[in-house]
This record gives sequence, C-alpha cells and structure tokens, in this order.
Amino acid sequence: VDCPPHSPDLNSIENVWGIFKRRYRKAVWKRKRIPHNREELIGFAQEVWRELPWEGIYGWLDRIPERVNFCLRRNGGA
Repeated sequence: VDCPPHSPDLNSIENVWGIFKRRYRKAVWKRKRIPHNREELIGFAQEVWRELPWEGIYGWLDRIPERVNFCLRRNGGA
C-alpha cells in the first residue's frame, strides 16, 4: 500500500483542527449559546483550545517521524 502524496497522517494541523472543531461545536451545543461578537468568539475559542487533550496530541505529534519514514519506505515520497 502506497501512502498518498497528501496523507492526512502527515498533516498535523488538520488533525488538531479537527479535534478543535468537534470540541468547539460540542461546547457551543452544551452552552446552548453561540458567541455574538468577535470578543466572545475569541474568548470561547481560547477556552476550548486550552482544554484540548494536549498530552495525546503531543504524543501523536511525536510519532510523525515514524509515519514519514513508513511512507517513504512505501514509496509515498515519489
């Protein structure tokens, strides 16, 4: 199995962004209130960002070199 040239496994920010979006939506739903202005939006986004599961995210990021090497071995770098 070759690795695709734009593998989501190698695109770290997309995975973190996905986690953030899911948690943000869940938090908005739980509050039953959406931010009404820029300041509320930024403040709420910062709260959600601080509460992300950073230990797991950093563990995932630490394994990126392994995934890069795997893809290179599987001809994903061609």
